[in-house]
Amino acid sequence: MPTAMSSGCGWGSRPGVPADELESMFEPFHRGSNTGGASGFGLGLAIARRAIDAHGGAIHALNREGGGLLVEITLPLAADAPQKE
Repeated sequence: MPTAMSSGCGWGSRPGVPADELESMFEPFHRGSNTGGASGFGLGLAIARRAIDAHGGAIHALNREGGGLLVEITLPLAADAPQKE
């Protein structure tokens, strides 16, 4: 029986994220060097990581071949999730 569920979501055909920013993009207030002037505060992915971590999961990103970004989220199944005390 599987112990985790994983889902990936890919975005666009643009170049993606510079390789040296793939991990730092999950830090609070990080704004990518290639955002093209898009608005935001750099909090969305940091909040997502903390929520996913709190449930015993993981989130990571990689550039898709041919352009775009793939973000994969892995969460434990309910029986394997950390229990609150």
